[in-house]
Amino acid sequence: GGGTVLRVATVPDGRVFKTTIAFYPSCRYLLARPERRPLVPISILTGAADDWTPAAPCVELAQRWGTPIHVYPDAHHSFDTPGSRLRVREGVAFSSTGTGRVHVGTNEAARAKAIAEVERLLGGI
Repeated sequence: GGGTVLRVATVPDGRVFKTTIAFYPSCRYLLARPERRPLVPISILTGAADDWTPAAPCVELAQRWGTPIHVYPDAHHSFDTPGSRLRVREGVAFSSTGTGRVHVGTNEAARAKAIAEVERLLGGI
């Protein structure tokens, strides 16, 4: 998902892309690798309430890289999935609480803003 997008944007082969958009990525991997820098433009879209791939590491990474980040209030993981009720998934390898329990589901306001942002980003390509 989103973490793969970030990694691809930091390797020479990723230069085939004009831009990249990462939805709720895990940014911890790249935070631990300061030598990795993006080679193509990146935009990060994530939820402030995401307890699977928390926003804080992505905010730090975006500041380090000088890349845009959009953190949507009250949005959990998969906030852009249409019509998905908020629910708990269990048995996840990483959760911010360490319990393996995370929340996923649609946030209509965040979804609408993210769609508008993607359209804006891709409209100039």
